[in-house]
Amino acid sequence: MARDTSAQLRFDQSAELALWLLEIAARKREHLSLSFNFVFINDRGKIMKIVFVTTPPEDAAGLLRRLVEERLVAGGNIISGVRSIYRWQGEIQDDPECVLLMETSDNRVEEMMTRLSELHPYEVPKILTFRPEDGLDDYLAWVEDETRAESTDLE
Repeated sequence: MARDTSAQLRFDQSAELALWLLEIAARKREHLSLSFNFVFINDRGKIMKIVFVTTPPEDAAGLLRRLVEERLVAGGNIISGVRSIYRWQGEIQDDPECVLLMETSDNRVEEMMTRLSELHPYEVPKILTFRPEDGLDDYLAWVEDETRAESTDLE
């Protein structure tokens, strides 16, 4: 019977643990199966997310600006000239779109997705999040600071 011994370790700890377990298994001539899922966590213990969204070109800037104003994303990029081909309600669609690549902190993802769904013109918008494998600590700190729920800006 296999036991799940999940733990959150730094990469160097995980690598050392894996080597140690493999060494023990080799000494005992036993088969050992290891599985690791690495998640990048910055020095503050927060996970940053990249948000991938497609939108009609005329809505891209407004959506991104609104999410930045509401501190749901720290910032983002608008990639123009995308052509999307997909099936919607039984018909093949072929539409120009923009891709929004945005950065947010892990603790703002749910609220950001809810708000983006409200603002987005599509009935079922493509909103996907990804964890970056690595990143500059100062940049990750900036993302976390800019997506705090309460603004520290003087208005």
